[in-house]
Amino acid sequence: MKKITHNLFLSLALILCASCKKNHSSTTITIDETEPVAHFEWTGSQKVPAEITFTNKTLYGETYHWNFSNGQTSVKHTPDKVTFTTAGSYDIILTAKRGNKSSLIKRTLLITADNKPAAHFSWLFKDQRSMAPATIIVKNESVNADRYEWRVDGVLNTETTPTPILFNQAGDHTITLVALNGTERSATYEQVITVATNTDPVARFAVNYQPIPYVVGQQVQLVNLSTNADTWQWTFGPNGPAATTEMHPLVTFTTAGIYPITLIAKKGNLTSKAFQINLKINAQ
Repeated sequence: MKKITHNLFLSLALILCASCKKNHSSTTITIDETEPVAHFEWTGSQKVPAEITFTNKTLYGETYHWNFSNGQTSVKHTPDKVTFTTAGSYDIILTAKRGNKSSLIKRTLLITADNKPAAHFSWLFKDQRSMAPATIIVKNESVNADRYEWRVDGVLNTETTPTPILFNQAGDHTITLVALNGTERSATYEQVITVATNTDPVARFAVNYQPIPYVVGQQVQLVNLSTNADTWQWTFGPNGPAATTEMHPLVTFTTAGIYPITLIAKKGNLTSKAFQINLKINAQ
């Protein structure tokens, strides 16, 4: 009887152990590493006083930070309606995060004082390839216009938005845009695109533009435009914020003055030339 009982207990123990192993393997924890893709649109009249509604179309985001470049920010998924009382161009920046992953998008919103046409466009390298042959994708952000005159290295194009533009040659390429409405013509808006000759890292960044001066205590969003890089080193001069290796840092200056913001981009053992912008911070 003792032998039978012993064997029975042993069999039950083996069954329970197998069950534990099976249940353990079926509850394996997996980590979602999906990166967010920040995106948004807006609606509303762009004539002062302009009330703009922003629609968040981000994929896979969990938390958000909006900067409207008019002194207002928001951490809501869908921000409240934003009012712009001064004409000018405003860099609207949305940063979306999911765990340790983040994504940033910058678009320029034109606010006009009247109904005259105003020209503006943004662009980016397709597939982040900045060396020749390079293709750029252009987005028309003009207002109050029904016709357009684009010139790419001097060649005229009258499409509303050009199809992706291929640059086969390295060097500087100039794109200009004039917006038209009836007999009204806007001022010419121009950007120069630099196409690289190799895969060396190139440091570039922009400070989100706003028509009012930056002041002490205000958050300043830096938009990294570097190419062929995977690490970054930012410095901000004496009395500036602490150095950082973030891709798109959000920084605050506590003292008025002119600060040399410097970025160096790196990829492996390769290091770019330093790129610098001097930013004036005014007293409140």
